Amino acid sequence: MERKLRGEGPWSIAPDIKIIGVPGHTRGSTALLYREMFLFTGDHLSWRRDAEGLFTSKQYCQYSWEAQIQSVEKLIGENFTWILPGHGYRYQAPTETMRDEIRKAVQRMGGDDGCARMSIA
Repeated sequence: MERKLRGEGPWSIAPDIKIIGVPGHTRGSTALLYREMFLFTGDHLSWRRDAEGLFTSKQYCQYSWEAQIQSVEKLIGENFTWILPGHGYRYQAPTETMRDEIRKAVQRMGGDDGCARMSIA
């Protein structure tokens, strides 16, 4: 069954499943949070082993880099311990560590250190 999501979300589609709007990579990008543990991020966010940090790619941002920064920042308020991306490496950490890593990613996205321009592995 197809279901159109309206508004900015988040949307609860089952007791343990929340969909979070994370526009940026594309206008309609979403992440799926399962059991407040697993965040399926698609092409929005992943772990970069060589940089040992969470990242997103400005190079492959097809909609809006500013929206993508805001979308990653929005994830600080969510509870999860796993990031499971469509590309790149998965990452697991306690919730507070995950929040710290997301904060660092947001800082890199707005900075001039080049991390924001890394391509997805």
